[in-house]
Amino acid sequence: MKMHMMATLATTALVGFGGANVAFNGSVDGHTLNVRDAAVVRVGDETGSTLMVVMSDQEGVCERLRQQQQASNSTELSFALFKVGPELEPLGAPTGVYSVRSLRDMELEPGALLSQAHFHKRDASCNEQVEDERALGYSGHIDFQEPDANGLAHLRYDISFGAQNDRVTGELSARLCDFTLSPPVDYTCQ
Repeated sequence: MKMHMMATLATTALVGFGGANVAFNGSVDGHTLNVRDAAVVRVGDETGSTLMVVMSDQEGVCERLRQQQQASNSTELSFALFKVGPELEPLGAPTGVYSVRSLRDMELEPGALLSQAHFHKRDASCNEQVEDERALGYSGHIDFQEPDANGLAHLRYDISFGAQNDRVTGELSARLCDFTLSPPVDYTCQ
């Protein structure tokens, strides 16, 4: 089960979210994010699920996720949120405060609320321009509220990225996309 969770997180690390009422303060490796769109999407299958949040400087995030596409020449911030189940499987994302950790620093204990954060800066061929050791969130927290009756999820975040210790804070309200991504996801460049 632990291997399945790692595969799910590795898949979700490639997507992001955005939406109304967005604040992004700070920079990662010298790059800022001017959020134009955001989305929340469920990622999973019959053995477990996570919630993925993506903020992007490009519009059409939900549709790109549905088409399994990454945006070229884009900047995005993505979060994978999950509760650890009794068999160490990801069990969705209930309202709560999630601890941000890198995959190698995650201690999977049943009941823990964990998050992985990744900052993306992509070129015209969708190649990452910031190395993982500088783009991955390694500490901090995300205060998350499940989607309400209108399908809007709300969160506040305070995250430190990479060895350079870049701090990013903000908040967001984003709509839940009306589909579920099933890993493995094979993204193409748009």
